[in-house]
Amino acid sequence: MLIGDLDMSVSEEWLKGLIETELATIDHKATVTFIRQRLVEPHVVMRDWDYGSPGQQYPCWTTFEDPNWDLALAYCNEGHGPRRPWGMVSMSEGGQPASMGMDTSWHPGFVAAFLDSGVASELPIWRVYRQNDDRTFTPMTAVGEWKTAWESRDHLAEHPKDTRYYVLDSLRDPNQWLSP
Repeated sequence: MLIGDLDMSVSEEWLKGLIETELATIDHKATVTFIRQRLVEPHVVMRDWDYGSPGQQYPCWTTFEDPNWDLALAYCNEGHGPRRPWGMVSMSEGGQPASMGMDTSWHPGFVAAFLDSGVASELPIWRVYRQNDDRTFTPMTAVGEWKTAWESRDHLAEHPKDTRYYVLDSLRDPNQWLSP
């Protein structure tokens, strides 16, 4: 149901339930605590849809904010949604109208959007994976800090040059979400 430009099938309670369902899948207490500290009461921000007509906007429900990163996570079932309704958006926009941003900043789930954000780099949940010839992934390092994982990845990538290494979070199995 639409009231003005606002899709009323989305509500504060519905979003809170959706986030709680996703947080229940994380088996890392520190990550869940970290996220919960940044959750905000869901509220609508009208954001410019940069791929449409000039001035076209959609209601985006802000649910997470980290001022240190000028980052919010928002839900919008218009624009990049419904396939990718969770997006990383700027909190401030430097005085400019709020924008939904690029499609690469939008994800199918809240946790996926969080883990793709720079904010997640503050957590010790990172490890290096090697992509095998069959496109599956094998963990190559212990779980640790973002910077350490990237240093390890750079070291591993030196030899042999034809092997691909990726720094990925350890909360999800890349063989479930990245492999064919």
